[in-house]
Amino acid sequence: MKKLIFFIIPFSVLQACNGVADNANTATSAPDTLNAAVQETASSPNPAPAAAAADSPAVARVANSAEEERVRILTNIDTYLVPKAVYTSDHDGIRGATVTLENTLEDVLFQKAFVEVKFLSAEGLELRTDFLTYQNIEPGDIKTLKVNDMLRASVMQVKVVKLKSEKLTRGEMILVGERFKNL
Repeated sequence: MKKLIFFIIPFSVLQACNGVADNANTATSAPDTLNAAVQETASSPNPAPAAAAADSPAVARVANSAEEERVRILTNIDTYLVPKAVYTSDHDGIRGATVTLENTLEDVLFQKAFVEVKFLSAEGLELRTDFLTYQNIEPGDIKTLKVNDMLRASVMQVKVVKLKSEKLTRGEMILVGERFKNL
């Protein structure tokens, strides 16, 4: 019943306007104006297909796959931004240690990266944890930093724990690797 009322009222108003327009001896009547508006809309370029294309399943799949790729890289960052420890270990501890960081991604610049360096005893006890800061690591770039000697340590473990990249982290400093949480 409500649908019928909504149809009858506008139709009645349209008829009333048509009668007034005929009485005023104007060149166009309301139905002609309405038809002209419909023809103008039909002949004008419609921006809706471009918006519909952006919402299409194919575009959504590409966006989802790009996001999945980003999450995969950030979760497994040590395979793409590769840290490597080089050191000499003897009964006195670790001496002459350096940590090298290599960016293997072809199209990602890292503005800043933090590498966690753990010094472990022969028994596997953690003796000390240091953090190294690398800046402006370009694609294919290799950067090396020297690490202080550590007495009683026999093993060094290194991993990337935090970074900033316009492409991967949207310019924010975030935790990565096993600490990464996709928000």
